Amino acid sequence: MNFINAPAKMKHYFIRAAFLLGILFSNHLFAQNKAAAINVRPNIIFILTDDQRWDALGYAGNETIKTPEMDKLAKEGVYFKNAIATTPICAASRASIFSGLHERTHKYTFQTGPMRHQYMAEAYPKVLRDAGYYTGFFGKFGVEFPGKEAMFDTIDDYDRNNQYKDYRGYFYKTLNGDTVHLTRYTGQQALDFIDNSPDGKPFCLSLSFSAPHAHDGAPDQYFWQKEPDALYQNMDMPGPELAEDAYFKCIAVAFTRGIQPSALDMAI
Repeated sequence: MNFINAPAKMKHYFIRAAFLLGILFSNHLFAQNKAAAINVRPNIIFILTDDQRWDALGYAGNETIKTPEMDKLAKEGVYFKNAIATTPICAASRASIFSGLHERTHKYTFQTGPMRHQYMAEAYPKVLRDAGYYTGFFGKFGVEFPGKEAMFDTIDDYDRNNQYKDYRGYFYKTLNGDTVHLTRYTGQQALDFIDNSPDGKPFCLSLSFSAPHAHDGAPDQYFWQKEPDALYQNMDMPGPELAEDAYFKCIAVAFTRGIQPSALDMAI
């Protein structure tokens, strides 16, 4: 007996059975896909620039600055326009990024001594490495922590060379015998890390660029690669909006003279 010639009641049972089988099969596929999604661990590349203002970004609405690659990341990903740094100080912010804690908890900044091990026990590179990720770090670590090497499979911690008070602060690393800007050097290390990462294992790559931080102590504090020069041809570069001395004089004396331990205690 075929389905077409079957009685109406039997047809009804056939349809119900087929419907239930369809649901069961769909649920089975959904469970398989969900399990597969859970098992897929994405590669992670964390990029940090040094001393870059929130608005020094074309995507943020700055009509003067040219940041095409950063703009592309923002356009194709997610841009948090209301994000803030709770402690806009280099060392403290880096400690917060690693540990996930506010400065009031980890209590690390300049002149406070090494970061405590208890707060770095859950640092994101360590957690990911413990979970089976291949981890790497290149550039400015910026946190005094004796155990940083154990957090990564490979790490190269470096910053501007303060031995030199000129362009060599940024130009002292070499690639294939050529002296290159630190940005170029860190970028090449990233490419090499990705190319050499083990098959079948996810990776977490942390890149901490020294640029665009001023090379403190040098008469000309800013040194860059020649490639971006083409982005700023035939234009008048406007001066800083807050360059007048009157703005500087409005800042608390404790900060204009440099952050000292006593001033830090008052701030906290």
